Amino acid sequence: MKTIRCCVAALVFLAMPCIAFAASNELPQPVVLNKIAAVVNGEIITLHDLRRHAAAEFVRAGINASDPANRAQIDRIMSRVLSVMIEDILLRQEAERLQIKASDSDVDNEVRKLAQRNQMNMKDFEARVVAQGGTMEMLRERVRNTILSQRIVNIQIARKTVVTAEEVKKYFDAHQNEFAAERSVDVSLIVFAPSADPLDVYKKITAKTLSFEDAAKKFSEGPSPENGGRLGMIKWDDLAAPFKAQVVQLKDGEISEVFHANTRDCLIKLNGSTSGRTMTLEEATPEIERILREPRLQERFTEYTDQLRSRAVIDIRL
Repeated sequence: MKTIRCCVAALVFLAMPCIAFAASNELPQPVVLNKIAAVVNGEIITLHDLRRHAAAEFVRAGINASDPANRAQIDRIMSRVLSVMIEDILLRQEAERLQIKASDSDVDNEVRKLAQRNQMNMKDFEARVVAQGGTMEMLRERVRNTILSQRIVNIQIARKTVVTAEEVKKYFDAHQNEFAAERSVDVSLIVFAPSADPLDVYKKITAKTLSFEDAAKKFSEGPSPENGGRLGMIKWDDLAAPFKAQVVQLKDGEISEVFHANTRDCLIKLNGSTSGRTMTLEEATPEIERILREPRLQERFTEYTDQLRSRAVIDIRL
């Protein structure tokens, strides 16, 4: 699952549930020295770290990791989590090669934004992280990796991705009614855990055998899963570009197809919207450029990470 970490303030909130882990559901620990799960360009991922990251996925999937009958599901989740961990290391190593850094103050600022997005003060936010079995250290590491990845995209990919004036005009003419000043949208979001099968869930939702709200409660790592993933009314300008690119295609009550944001597959539902006056082409141009650029950035980012993998020395020992 490769994607662009393209808007830290808007997307890094997706990381918080991912740092939780439940020690009670970790795989049984044999009394041996800590084994190596993988080596990525000389950097070790221990089996202990892999289990620690995978434990939350076992809980979310409702899997007892101590039950041998669940071995196939356990192996599938461990493989997906390991792939994400390998990609994080490759991107961090690439940032070091390019001398791209994320300072402690950069991380502090994004953590504060993350707390604000969850409508919490820092004390309550830290308490929630701990209550979920995580640590602020783990959260800060994930935030730092997100910042580094975004900066890699900005330097290596974004400046080479061009949207022409002709493309903007053509899109505006075809979607003019979708561009309204002071527009707001009421949306719900599912951010799938690595253990989930997004396409299977999407098929069940579209077949009406599973509601979007129930799917969010069961499978989402995003905000407000207990409320069916509902984010409520959001100003259009505050919606991150990957989400805008999906919402502009939806009518009230419709859901998107599965798409990527940060390191997760997602679904978004448009519950409703309010519109103001229609924008002029000049006013709509920055937004249209973002909408058209986003899929191109994702495609090039996938190519970029594939190249990193092809050049890397990766030894998986599971």
